[in-house]
Amino acid sequence: MFRPRPLAPVAFVEQSIRMPHDPPRMIIFATAMTSGVLLAIAAHMLSGRFGVGLTSIWRELFPTDANAVRSALGWWTIAGTGFAGSFLAGLLAQDGPRGRPRRRGLRWLIGAFAFLLLAGMPYLAIATPAPNLPYALGANLAVIALGMLTAFCGSWFALPR
Repeated sequence: MFRPRPLAPVAFVEQSIRMPHDPPRMIIFATAMTSGVLLAIAAHMLSGRFGVGLTSIWRELFPTDANAVRSALGWWTIAGTGFAGSFLAGLLAQDGPRGRPRRRGLRWLIGAFAFLLLAGMPYLAIATPAPNLPYALGANLAVIALGMLTAFCGSWFALPR
């Protein structure tokens, strides 16, 4: 009896099977990275509004322990928000259109919260006076770099294996 020979090894065929409606890994990664960076920037703007910004240690010539704690709290807030935001966005982006009804409501809720947060950010975070332009520019560039680094880590852990 004639049996056709398989075109690829069986192990390769079993590993490369993906459903046609699964989103590609790069789309999940890009979605998670973008969400994490935007949320880290939003956390920076809000922390500056409440006096826990990154430049609080540079406001005085001799910083006190309270300013150092405020500055460290700002760094950790930005890093944690970037990581958690990208991780959750990556997990929610994996479901794609085949999401379960429970998760669909959760996705809408998180999406609405993120949209309202980012849309209301200019009104919530009125700029506080920065010490001077080089400090503010350096802090903003550091926030973007920290947000990108933590968003990369969060989205990397959220990618499907």
